[in-house]
Amino acid sequence: MSLEKRLKFWIEEIDAYAGLRPPLFTNRLLNDPNLDEAIKIIGGKEKVDWSGLRKGLEDMRKAYQRFSGFRLIIILMFLVIIIGVISTILIFTNFSQIETEFSLIGALPLLLLVIIIVFGDWLVYKRNMYITVKTFRQTALGARKIAQILINRLVDIAECPHRLKLYYLKYENTRQVGTRLAFNPIMTKKYLMELRSPQK
Repeated sequence: MSLEKRLKFWIEEIDAYAGLRPPLFTNRLLNDPNLDEAIKIIGGKEKVDWSGLRKGLEDMRKAYQRFSGFRLIIILMFLVIIIGVISTILIFTNFSQIETEFSLIGALPLLLLVIIIVFGDWLVYKRNMYITVKTFRQTALGARKIAQILINRLVDIAECPHRLKLYYLKYENTRQVGTRLAFNPIMTKKYLMELRSPQK
């Protein structure tokens, strides 16, 4: 992976913490050893306490995972899998005598997926925002600082304009050009931001 692509990945992942919507099903960012070295080099002049911030980011993830909304999403996803398996078994065993019941069973996973995708943002993130802002405000500010450092670095080395999907709108050297939906698998709204040269 090129440095530009790696920087884009790091920026979008760290921005999720800056926007208080950390990824809860994956942890690729905090497990990336290359990021530790990059922060030391790129953020050296900024005196960034990456080790302390990293612990705060992990604590933020764990806090969301303890909320009842996240646990409900996990239960719903488990039900989708179980009902999907049952539906598949019914298809291959030709239970024609329970055709009505089968159609209802087959529709249930789709209904649960809609609930997860459409209402997941509110269940997991929005309804707990007051608590997380109060608890992790400094962590989010630290994540924004790191994201800004990486954005500045990407602007410096980019050979062509880049666009990033971000939660936070007010980074320097960026401008909003639209909005996008993101899935992780919860559907959330992000801002499509274009990087621009500081001289512009």
